[in-house]
Amino acid sequence: MSERDAAAEEAPGRNGQEAAASPAAPTHVGTGPGTLDGEFDLPADARAVECGYCGRPFADEELLALHRGHAHHDRLTAEEQAAFEAAYEAETTEMRRFQLKAAGAVILLYFLLLMVYALV
Repeated sequence: MSERDAAAEEAPGRNGQEAAASPAAPTHVGTGPGTLDGEFDLPADARAVECGYCGRPFADEELLALHRGHAHHDRLTAEEQAAFEAAYEAETTEMRRFQLKAAGAVILLYFLLLMVYALV
């Protein structure tokens, strides 16, 4: 048994059956469920918070709340659920603002190139 398999079996909140059912290859990289290929190499001065369910490190509490809501939604306490909903709402607002700015930049570039084409 490899060290990673042993660590997966010992992870808090996971029973052996759940660890055995998880895929060997990563399904995706992000906040959702699935295993990751490889270890986490954090810099010595980095401050990370770890997921109490699977042990993954995150840069801040907001990213941890998003991970818990997506990967461990069936195990969340009321406090963790509220933190996930607040983080999700904040992320959704930020993404919507980015999408509007990106669309505005594309439209502006389109009309700028159209004007240059008309003058040349």
